[in-house]
Amino acid sequence: MSQQESSPSSSSNESATNNLNHLSRMNITYQNVQMVDIDSISRPVFPELDLCKVDSLMNTIETDYDKVPPLEALRSPSGKLYVFGGCHRYEAHRRLGKNQIKLNIRDATPMMLQMYLGASYLVEEENYKKQLQEKQQEQV
Repeated sequence: MSQQESSPSSSSNESATNNLNHLSRMNITYQNVQMVDIDSISRPVFPELDLCKVDSLMNTIETDYDKVPPLEALRSPSGKLYVFGGCHRYEAHRRLGKNQIKLNIRDATPMMLQMYLGASYLVEEENYKKQLQEKQQEQV
């Protein structure tokens, strides 16, 4: 599922051409792409949606899913997944009734998440830990 970025050739003639091609194609390497339950992610930022964009993405998801880039997610030390962008991709998945969504997951420190969430980060984490405990008790 992850895309691999091609490295420019070492010869000087091909190097300049490859560098220009790299810039024009915007190749991106994703390090940790996973399919994740859409209900397991937290989206703390309220989105403003362009419905034409959502419709277009719904079509792409149905016809050529490999063209849809993963959402960028930050994983807290407790394991909670936070997604701050990708609102159109998320909404397109939701409207199509998809249970899974493609995420590129990066580990985040509490300090990183506090920059995005402020003091609410501590409340979010505490609530998440309580939910995990409840799920574990239900399984017993």
